[in-house]
Amino acid sequence: MSLRKQVSYNLWTVMDAANEYMPFLFTRDFRNCTVTLQVASSFSGTIKFYASNMDTQPDLNQTASATNFYSTVKVINLMSGASIEGDTGFVAVGASDGFYRFEVNDNSNSRVGIKMTARAAGSVTVLNASLADNS
Repeated sequence: MSLRKQVSYNLWTVMDAANEYMPFLFTRDFRNCTVTLQVASSFSGTIKFYASNMDTQPDLNQTASATNFYSTVKVINLMSGASIEGDTGFVAVGASDGFYRFEVNDNSNSRVGIKMTARAAGSVTVLNASLADNS
């Protein structure tokens, strides 16, 4: 298998309050999506990953519906190999400052987004999203 195409976005989206989110990225042309997060200031909270197959940008601040479709998706923590269920999300309690890399299960979707659904302390910065098609 060879890498046919790859795109990398340096996003620097800082989330430091519950319900803040990174807008959906268009991923339709790519099979793989890897996201790098940086946590700081003893981050305690939950980050969830979302996917959609809509042609238009879904709104995470609105309830999912037939005209605003999105759902949580499973990710793999590339640092530990742990599988994280979409409805659970990445949960951290007093996390040491550091970096986390996740592979998002976005097969057959057109968009991937990230939302902080709970927060007690600290912040999360979405540093990078890499999209690749290695089929």
